[in-house]
Amino acid sequence: MSQQRARIWVGIDAGEGRHWAAVVDETGATLWSRNEVRVDPEREPRVAVAEAGARRGSAVARARRRRSAGVSGGRDSIPGMTSSATGRGLDHFRGDIPIYTLTFAKGLSPTELLTRMGVDPDTLALRDPMDLYDDFDDALYDEDEPVVTTGTDGAWTWAWEQGGSHGLDARILSEVSRGTEAVALHYNEKPMHWFKYAVNGDIIVDFHTLQPIEPTGLDPQRLDAFMRPLGLVPGRSDPLHSVLALAENAFGLRVTAAGDDDERWSGSLLPLPE
Repeated sequence: MSQQRARIWVGIDAGEGRHWAAVVDETGATLWSRNEVRVDPEREPRVAVAEAGARRGSAVARARRRRSAGVSGGRDSIPGMTSSATGRGLDHFRGDIPIYTLTFAKGLSPTELLTRMGVDPDTLALRDPMDLYDDFDDALYDEDEPVVTTGTDGAWTWAWEQGGSHGLDARILSEVSRGTEAVALHYNEKPMHWFKYAVNGDIIVDFHTLQPIEPTGLDPQRLDAFMRPLGLVPGRSDPLHSVLALAENAFGLRVTAAGDDDERWSGSLLPLPE
C-alpha cells in the first residue's frame, strides 16, 4: 500500500524589497515563517520549501497522530489561517487589498456605530453598491474624510474604511466601545497589521506588526490564549494572516459583503480633530 504524501503550503506576501513568507502543513500548523525577507524571486521560494522540509516530518507525524485519534487540531493548529477554502469570516481581507480599516462594535446598530465614529450627518444614508459609487466616486478612498460602509454579522456590527484609518484613533475607538466591546483592524502596504481591542472606553490590547510584536494596553495579556497558538508571541514576527485569524478565533468576527441590490448604511467621516 502506498503511503500518502504529506502536503505543505507556501505563502509569500510580496512588498517593495521586503516580504513575508510562511509555510503551513495540512492541519494549518506553521512549519516555518520569516518576516521582512529580502526575496530573490528565483531562489527564496525554494529556500523556504527546503527549510520547511527539514521540520516537516514532526509536524506531519503530529497531524497523522491527530487523525488516528480523531482529533482535528490543537494549540499549534491554525485551521484556515492562510487559506480561504474553509470560508472563514474575514477571508475577503486575505486577498490583495492594499489598505483597509475595520471597526467592529458589539451590539450597536450601524447608524449608532457611524455616529460614534463621527460620520457627517449630511452624508448618512442607505445605499446599494451602485449608489455608493455614484455618490462618492473617487472620494471612496479619501484618507482625511474616509467613506465608511457598514453591516451586521451576528452580534457584531462593522464599519469598513477603504482608504482611511479613523477607527484606529484612540478617541474614536474609546467612544465606539463605550458600554460595550470594540475591535479595530488595520492593514496597509508597508506591510503591517494593527490590532486594537477596547472595552467600555479603555484600550485593553494594542499591537502592530511593523516590528516584533509587543502588546500594550491596560491588560496586554488578555488575549494570550488566542494569540499564542497563532504564533502571535511577544518579541516575534507575526505569521501570515495571524492577525485576521485572531479576530476570527477570539471574537467570531466576520464581514459579509453587500449584494448588488443590498442597501447598507454608509457615509463620510468628518476629519479627525487636531
